Amino acid sequence: MVFESLVVNVLNQFLGPYIKNLDASQLKIGIWNGDALLERLEIKENAFSQFNLPIRVKGGFLDRLRLQIPWKSKFTDPVIAEVEGLYLIAGPLTGTTYDSKKETAEAREKKQNQLKKIEEAKKREKEKSKESDDGFVAKLVTQIIKNIQVTVKSIHIRYEDNVTMSGHNFAAGVTLDGLVVQSTDSQWRIGVNKEEGSMVYKIVQLKSLTVYWDTDTQLVGDLPTSEWLKYLKDRISPTDKSSTTNYILRPLTADAKATLTTKPGKDPNIPQADVSISVGEVAVHMDKLQFQGVMTLAESLDRMTVNTRYRKYKPPVEMKHQYKLWWQYAIVSVLEEHVKRKTEMWSPSHIRQHWRLFKQYVEKYKEKLLTSKPSADLLAQLQQLEDQLDIGNIVVARNEAEIKASKVEKKRAETSSGWFGWFTSSVVEEEKDVIPSEKDMEAERDSLYKAIGYAKGEALQSFSKEYVAHRINFSLHKVTVELYNGKDRAAMAQVSKVQAGVAHRPSAKGISVSATVGDVSVTGIDGNDQPLIVESTCSAVVQCL
Repeated sequence: MVFESLVVNVLNQFLGPYIKNLDASQLKIGIWNGDALLERLEIKENAFSQFNLPIRVKGGFLDRLRLQIPWKSKFTDPVIAEVEGLYLIAGPLTGTTYDSKKETAEAREKKQNQLKKIEEAKKREKEKSKESDDGFVAKLVTQIIKNIQVTVKSIHIRYEDNVTMSGHNFAAGVTLDGLVVQSTDSQWRIGVNKEEGSMVYKIVQLKSLTVYWDTDTQLVGDLPTSEWLKYLKDRISPTDKSSTTNYILRPLTADAKATLTTKPGKDPNIPQADVSISVGEVAVHMDKLQFQGVMTLAESLDRMTVNTRYRKYKPPVEMKHQYKLWWQYAIVSVLEEHVKRKTEMWSPSHIRQHWRLFKQYVEKYKEKLLTSKPSADLLAQLQQLEDQLDIGNIVVARNEAEIKASKVEKKRAETSSGWFGWFTSSVVEEEKDVIPSEKDMEAERDSLYKAIGYAKGEALQSFSKEYVAHRINFSLHKVTVELYNGKDRAAMAQVSKVQAGVAHRPSAKGISVSATVGDVSVTGIDGNDQPLIVESTCSAVVQCL
């Protein structure tokens, strides 16, 4: 029950900000049964606000999300996570009409998400102050990596814009055909590793990752849902060579192999984590219009971010022949958001009002902390106060309320004794939701310790100064960068046979980095007689200790 509840809470926190009308009860039932399957999930319109981007989702769906957890053998059998069919079209925030109710609701949701992150950070800080079991964490992470298997298929995220570049529509997007993380045996054969021992083998395969930028192209975001979905699906991994998609990053494929040991340091020649990454060819192509579009979009996003706070004053008409309304928009924006805000902030009436709201929030939040089941009326009052206070004041008020609540609880603990104290505490327990008992939690903890080979109080093993605990090797067959002016190639750079390595010795606090490059060449204008600008005559080797 302990792990089931933990997984449900983590998934709710991860999916909640992005999925519209997420059915938490359905997710909970699925997780507890060991097989949670969610289909046809709709992406929230304000999903990008979590990243503070002035981008609005025009339409988005996640076809399938599945999580299989074998609870009876959760420490030995694989945990399977599958994500399939993420299709999303977004556009600039300025291209949408301002809706007061919707914007207020989204601002409230964003504030609540920020407050949740702050509360989680406070919990982590409290845990850091306690004695940490680094050995337990290291072995738990290794066990999680050993068991988990991930499959991601068919991802297409597209951004369409007819505002940023005057006279030029453009669409930019990222597509991914597949990403697979699987367990293997020592011979890198895919499947559950049945071999006994302390070694864990994982393989990661990336298939057809692309980035494209189409200028003066068809914008499909306003088409019926079935049509734009088909459009996005057909362009994930097109096999038709006549495709009009203009790739900045052409289909990229990569593989990674990881070897981990649950008993680091036992063999001085085996690192705790040894990762090898192999990338085929990285082909980058960019023309003049694409480059201009990327730079213009970056500037536009900055302007839209600044302009977000003034959207409610913006007139719903174009500037042409409506200059008076737009001058009023500029004047009102400055007056309301800058002049009046500063003058009112330090007025005696505003200070008294703010202090009254602050004290009310402290008392209401303290009441919430001291109540096992806060009433709907109390939660509504807290929400109303949070709408009027900024995040900084809310955090300070909560800290003050927590101090006051802890004093009240300490006083209650000192005064409650005998049968009356036992009676009141039992009543409170009956009112709370079903929470795992200490005995159940201890049993779960013992089974986890046994599964990952951890003894309570075991410290993180110290290594010799010569022991390499982490090693990463990277190989890249070739990188090609082509720059075009229209249909004419202006320049091309190629780098081939790139090798790099990183080795970490934690006890010596040392890192070794090495890199080798095979051939390097830069050529100029395309034609029968291409000018050679740069060419390597021998391999270059760089090593830093």
